[in-house]
Amino acid sequence: MNRRLFSPFAISLALLISALALHAQPRPFPGGGGPGGHGPRPGAPHHAATIALDWAAETGWVIATPGVPAPADEASVAALALMNDARAREEKGDRTGALTRYEKVVKRHPNTLYASEALYRAARLRQERRQYTKAFTHYNDLLQRYPGNPHFDDLVRQQYAIASDLIAGKRPLYWGWLPGFKARDEGIRLMATVIRNAPYSDIAPQALLTIARGRQQQREPDEAIDALDHLINTYADSKQAPDAYLDIAKAYAGLVQGPAYDQAATRQSANYYEDYLILFPNGAQVAGAEKGRDEMKAVLAQNKLNAGDFYYHKRDNLRAARVLYNEAITTFPKSSVAETARARLELVAETERQRRVRSENRIAIGDYYYNRGMPGAALIFYNEAAAIKPDNETVGKARERAARARKALAPVTTAAARQAAAGGGVSAE
Repeated sequence: MNRRLFSPFAISLALLISALALHAQPRPFPGGGGPGGHGPRPGAPHHAATIALDWAAETGWVIATPGVPAPADEASVAALALMNDARAREEKGDRTGALTRYEKVVKRHPNTLYASEALYRAARLRQERRQYTKAFTHYNDLLQRYPGNPHFDDLVRQQYAIASDLIAGKRPLYWGWLPGFKARDEGIRLMATVIRNAPYSDIAPQALLTIARGRQQQREPDEAIDALDHLINTYADSKQAPDAYLDIAKAYAGLVQGPAYDQAATRQSANYYEDYLILFPNGAQVAGAEKGRDEMKAVLAQNKLNAGDFYYHKRDNLRAARVLYNEAITTFPKSSVAETARARLELVAETERQRRVRSENRIAIGDYYYNRGMPGAALIFYNEAAAIKPDNETVGKARERAARARKALAPVTTAAARQAAAGGGVSAE
């Protein structure tokens, strides 16, 4: 057995990794609550949520809500003593000591009037120390256990700030000093909790936009598109809606592989750029939207042009080529691709003219032989005229002549067959 596996360094490293893993797990306070959106603990002190507290160095924490006396029960007195000690330490810069005492208030005296403020102060200190998951858990406990607390708007903003920092790649600090790994996925998960906590706030559409951009940074365009689509459909009147239209157009544009491939993403991108220009004609990004739309339309038009070339050169189908060249022009009329398509249409027209002349010549020769009682020779030239495929009218004329020639040829063929059969019978005798 290799003794180096049990060296002091290896053991210390293993213990450190284990401690980091345990520290990274959110540990909600008693009573539930946390980033996962758990409900409040039964019997939680919701009445304390409406109590406002003020701090002064001379008086310590005092109840600022009119008509609410300071409680004198043993738990409240002990909680107040811890609160005063914690705030005094906080003022002196001893954040670790302050944090410990605030969290003791919440753990030991959760049903006092001071627990809500203690939890709020602990969350702020955790956030300042970049202990993001614990800070978010504290904020979520406040929202779940004290839904009417006076800090509601600030709580949601702070939760958004934490999730934004993680999505942006800011590293959390374990124990408030040891840099951890980037946690963008965790930030996105926490941002989704922000939306659930305040779905009708101004932060909700901004949170969706941040999630989408985080997904784009992680090269997950489908998830980004889902978030942006949710924003557009749910918060169409928000100030983030214009950015959402542009971002989703860019997300689809990122899926475009070129004119030779499927154009579903190209069409979606062009449509969202067009929607932005229609809905926000005075928007700040009109020039960028016009440029993006034109780039997508150029790809779509090139796709039609390539398809037209295929039918012209590879399938000898002038009709299909003409349709596709016209679609290229209609897709993006004022473009170099449209100019090329117009030139191709002129080429198609000239090819049709030349084929028509050749086909008419074959028909004329066929008529010459037909009028001299040679329907078999005439049929050959009529078939050649139809095979040239100049246009529908000329092809129809050639096929009509060919049918007439075959009809005239039928009695001759029948008589020859009878004569051959009769001759064969004499030969047999």
